[in-house]
Amino acid sequence: MDTSPVSGSFLFTISDPARLSMPVYSPPFATSYNTFWQLEFHPISVDNPEYCALYLNAVANPQELVTTKKWEGRSELSAELFARLTTEQSSGPDTIMQLPMTQLNPNGNGRIELGYLSNYSLKNPSWGKRTLIERTHFNVNNVNNVSPGVNRSRYTRITLPNNTPTKVELTIGVKFQSTVLAQSSFQAPLPGKPFPKEILQVLEADLNKSDRADVQFNLQEGAVFANSSVLCKRSEYFSHMLQGNWSESIIRSQKQRKRHCPSISVDDEIPHSISSPSSKSSSDDDVIEINSNIKYIINVPDIPKEAFLDMLRYLYTDQVSIPVGDEAYKAALDLFATADKYLLNDLRQRAKAEIYQLLSPDNVVDILFGTAWKWPDLKEDLMAYIADNVRAVKESDSFKNLGDDSLAYPKSVELLKDLMVMLYEKNGE
Repeated sequence: MDTSPVSGSFLFTISDPARLSMPVYSPPFATSYNTFWQLEFHPISVDNPEYCALYLNAVANPQELVTTKKWEGRSELSAELFARLTTEQSSGPDTIMQLPMTQLNPNGNGRIELGYLSNYSLKNPSWGKRTLIERTHFNVNNVNNVSPGVNRSRYTRITLPNNTPTKVELTIGVKFQSTVLAQSSFQAPLPGKPFPKEILQVLEADLNKSDRADVQFNLQEGAVFANSSVLCKRSEYFSHMLQGNWSESIIRSQKQRKRHCPSISVDDEIPHSISSPSSKSSSDDDVIEINSNIKYIINVPDIPKEAFLDMLRYLYTDQVSIPVGDEAYKAALDLFATADKYLLNDLRQRAKAEIYQLLSPDNVVDILFGTAWKWPDLKEDLMAYIADNVRAVKESDSFKNLGDDSLAYPKSVELLKDLMVMLYEKNGE
């Protein structure tokens, strides 16, 4: 398909901006079939309440949602944000006069260059200007009320007759360079309605119901139940375990035989230790009463129950839900390790993206030095984050206490060496 590079602008108008107190967002718009954006306007900047702020947000596509790398598909574009304020004076029932545009920023040009959009990522999906517009511009009839010390020469003085209705509008926009003007229409459908929540609720309702299940998982914190038909359909791992010639030992429990239960019991050995629960592992002495519909008993000694349930919820509904809070990264890490063990590549990538989004200078050391070093791709992402935020990480308590507990951080010496090499290469020294 022939294409031509062009520049293109998207503009959105806000009436009476002075009345706003909360952020507002433009409708999403696109520069290609899978590259969507949205403008975000803050009438009161967090950094300086005398200013407004304007941002260009990237609306992540499905591929971007699960990558921890920068979104390279957007880096070929360059853009500038702009804003302008106009007023319309009504001097009669049918007469409208548009007044001149007010200059909006200290440079007097109403535009902010973003340059090439190469820094967008899950951690940084939004870029813009936090002090783009002074709020006093919104009241063009009240220049005399400008705060002391403000350069009044930047304001457009407008003299209107008494009681003359005046309409104030703020237009925000973005101008892209090097967008593509296609010479044929795009045939694929745009994103449609989300999957109905009611159906997801119906699917999830069958999860962990002992009277509807034929598979029982024995975990440290108790039993979890599932349907083999769902597991086999959604997971090649479970399909081989429950339907194929599973390589691990399949034994019949003596206590199960006494009950004449047709179940098989599999010791599900885990290659990656996720946590170290203090309670003892399930054994034949701790056999839980088994329903007659249970066909398979699978012992899972080393996975936290919540992480295992989150994995099953993904298999049932294709949804990933990480709890909110300071410890959310631990839940994401447990889910990542569980997905890695059961060869669920999509869930693994989505859990890794969740970990990446939850990274901060305060927790990245605990994550990397505690557990994440076991997986090379996760280790690489976390080390790159530390290299990009080394000053803040060095001030964190977890970094300062790194040498106090060698048992909790068994690979600290090797990881510090790797970090030194990465910093050396990054700084070109």
